Parts: sequence; structure tokens; C-alpha cells
Amino acid sequence: MGPVHTELGSHDINGPTAIVNSLTKVDHSLATNGTLMNLRFPQEAVAGIEGRDNLAAFIEEYIHKGAMHVQFNIMSAATMRAAQKKPEDYKDMLVRVAGYSAYFVELGKPLQKDLIQRTELHF
Repeated sequence: MGPVHTELGSHDINGPTAIVNSLTKVDHSLATNGTLMNLRFPQEAVAGIEGRDNLAAFIEEYIHKGAMHVQFNIMSAATMRAAQKKPEDYKDMLVRVAGYSAYFVELGKPLQKDLIQRTELHF
């Protein structure tokens, strides 16, 4: 679950709180195998004490509203594009895909592109 993203860009225009408000309108108990939300924040969005506290409050609110699971990639699109250009420099860069983690440079180009196109969120 998460904002739609296409070749034209992300369709999220109101940020992470709006995403939570939209996704928690769904009755997650009906998904007996669970639901998950994929989100991406650049490193600077969650840096420092304020960034940490914002992320923790965000997660608490999401779970408090009845959602089940959230997973993050904490990296910018610029970092992922750099890894595409010089994969030898990013061999150990792990990403969350959809319920599993993988080394970014070992993923196929279409999946790398999908991860890059995910909405880059800020608080």
C-alpha cells in the first residue's frame, strides 16, 4: 500500500500524514494475510533527534489508527541513481522491496526504477 507512482512521477501531493489518513480508512482486519505500506524518506528527512522523533511519531500514529505494517527505505533517489551508475561502490546497499530486503545493485533495472520512483517523503 502506498502512493501511486508512474513514469510521470508520484501521485502523492500531501505528504506522509495524508498517506496515513488515507490508508487507515481501509479495514486492515479484512486482510487476513496482513497489509504493508512501503515508504521512502531521504536520509536528511529523518536525521537527528527531530527526524527520529518525527519518524517514531509517524509510525505510532499509523499503528494507533489500525494499520498493520510499515516498511521504509531511508535513502534518496539520488543515492539509488548513483548506485545504478557505479554498482561496485554500492554492493552492500540493502533496500526493502515488498516484504523482503535485497541488495539494490543485484535487482533488475525495472525493479530498481520502481524503487527510485517511489515517493520521496518529508515531514
